[in-house]
Amino acid sequence: MAKLHLDKGCDEMMKIFLFIFTLAILVLGASFTLLNADPVQVNYYFGTADIALSVILVGTLVTGALIGVSATMGKLLSLKLQVSKLRRS
Repeated sequence: MAKLHLDKGCDEMMKIFLFIFTLAILVLGASFTLLNADPVQVNYYFGTADIALSVILVGTLVTGALIGVSATMGKLLSLKLQVSKLRRS
């Protein structure tokens, strides 16, 4: 399998871009947390709790991402099994 060769300058540019992108995401996340710091009352089956809105939103996002990843794992594993069988034959 051929690998794409990137010169050193391009590699450095990519590292700088990833650093700036990560920093921007962190700044946006921090400002999001500050803007949504108000407590919200959450009613669940056994009681209630006052939780910051940002925590609820991030928790919901993470839960949805985990459900999405777990939903695709079955198909991914079956495709990997199929690829390994085809490589053996």
